[in-house]
Amino acid sequence: MELGEAQGILDEASAQIQSIEQDGEQLGKQWQVGLRGLARRNEHLTETQTALTALEDELVTRRASLKGAENDILKSQEELAQVAEGTRVAESEKNHLASRLSQIHEETDRVQQRLNAAHTAVQRIAAEVDAVKEAKKGTEREIDRTEVQIQGVTQQAHLASERAKGIASETEGNRRITSAASKGLTSLQEQVTATDTTVRLTLNQVERAQLDILSAKELMNGLQANMDEMDAEVKAKGAVVERYETQIRRNSDMVEKRASDIARFMAKLDEYKQSASAGTEDTGPLEATLHNLSKEIQSMRKDSRALEDRWLARQGDLVSLLAKVDLMKKSVRQKTRQKEVLEDRLRVIEEQIQKRQKDIAQLKRDQDQAHAQLQRLNLDISRGNDERQAVEKDNLRLQSEFVAQLAVLEEKAKGLEAAAVESRNNRQAILNEILEIEKQ
Repeated sequence: MELGEAQGILDEASAQIQSIEQDGEQLGKQWQVGLRGLARRNEHLTETQTALTALEDELVTRRASLKGAENDILKSQEELAQVAEGTRVAESEKNHLASRLSQIHEETDRVQQRLNAAHTAVQRIAAEVDAVKEAKKGTEREIDRTEVQIQGVTQQAHLASERAKGIASETEGNRRITSAASKGLTSLQEQVTATDTTVRLTLNQVERAQLDILSAKELMNGLQANMDEMDAEVKAKGAVVERYETQIRRNSDMVEKRASDIARFMAKLDEYKQSASAGTEDTGPLEATLHNLSKEIQSMRKDSRALEDRWLARQGDLVSLLAKVDLMKKSVRQKTRQKEVLEDRLRVIEEQIQKRQKDIAQLKRDQDQAHAQLQRLNLDISRGNDERQAVEKDNLRLQSEFVAQLAVLEEKAKGLEAAAVESRNNRQAILNEILEIEKQ
């Protein structure tokens, strides 16, 4: 709007200059009128010079306003540079987090290998349980190896959890470092094109961050698969425990059956002993049978105790696996929260980038308009100066001509005055002669 007013003032100045030229032509035509016309022309010239001076002051004011607008544009560019730098720092932080997530992924792969080994060992144990009486020592060794592997898996899961906590603490520290770095950024970026380049680089980094987030999602899926496998392993352990319980119940039933047989044989033995005391039958075979049954009962009780011990061990394994599953679930929840935080930060950064791109485009348009208006003003000022110089030259020329004409008129006036004096003298002489003639 101010530029429009300046253009109006320039138009008025142009009209005034044209009026001055017309006045100059009229003065050129009416130079014989005299000093009054010259004074009037000088007044017009003074008014024109005053208007041009006011126009120059207005142009100086407009230039100062444009300078302030350019300073505002530079400040906006500096803010954009700071935002770009903050975005770069955030992207470096994301890259660091991505590397940490990759390390966690490697640790998870190693844990998965251990879990697969443990699962294979459990399957071997389940196959050997069916023949527990025939391969008692081998089964115990497999159980020991399984326990060692489960302990190793537990330690690996604990290490993974500790590393995840370390990543969380590092993320918080990086966030504080990013905040402090954003506050302390003082570097400036003078050109809008450089800012556009930085924004494009930031967009590329955001795309890489999106790929990192996809990798993190894949890691979450892998952890979920590990949890599913752990659940399957827990179910397999539960099935093994159920088989042990079934075997224990079967052995208990067999022991009870053997106990009833022993009671029956004892009753028969008592009958035979009574008969033997009467001298009717021989009790030797029955005593041998009773002795064999007692040994068999002791052996079955020993096997039953061994099965109970194994059942207790499997219960401990089941508890350990449940604890491990809980740790994995906590790790998955933590990774999910980290993923959500990264997605939120990515969304905020994308919104900031879009906003800054719009601001940059608007600043470009404003800067182009300001430059165009400034060029038009400079052109108008140059034209006004040229026209003013031309008018001043015309005025000087007209003044010189007018002074020369005045000098000529003064010379003529002097000649006329001398002629008038001479005429008066002649007239007086004639009058004197007439008077003398009349007196005579």
